[in-house]
Amino acid sequence: MLKDRLFYLGISLDEACYLCDCAAEIYEHLLYQCSFSKILMTQMMQFLNIRLSEVDTLQWIQRKPWAKVKKMVVNAFVQACWYTIWQQRNKARLEMRVFRQDKVLHEIILNLKLQAAFWLSCSNRRDDTLWISSLFRVNL
Repeated sequence: MLKDRLFYLGISLDEACYLCDCAAEIYEHLLYQCSFSKILMTQMMQFLNIRLSEVDTLQWIQRKPWAKVKKMVVNAFVQACWYTIWQQRNKARLEMRVFRQDKVLHEIILNLKLQAAFWLSCSNRRDDTLWISSLFRVNL
């Protein structure tokens, strides 16, 4: 992001985060420190029943000894949350409104439920099938 580059060069635009109004809006803050983002990511982790590292999230997922399908699901959720955080930031900036995190997570779950059939077809492990089916209430 251009704001990040300017911030690290010592040029501050003095714009607070549109979601929490607590700190300068840079990449690290928006995805990891913003109260809106923290709550959304916490709710997502509770839904998936996992504990997720805040640092180098995608690399951390790849290093986990999880099955390939579980990594795909968790990765998709994290990226969907990040994309949604960016969307909510833009809504806050342009439309002066922000949705509650539980409503946002519900939308993410509905969108990713469409991918559940694909994830189920990628695995022949019973544990993966049961985990995905339980998340999305998909019939086996």
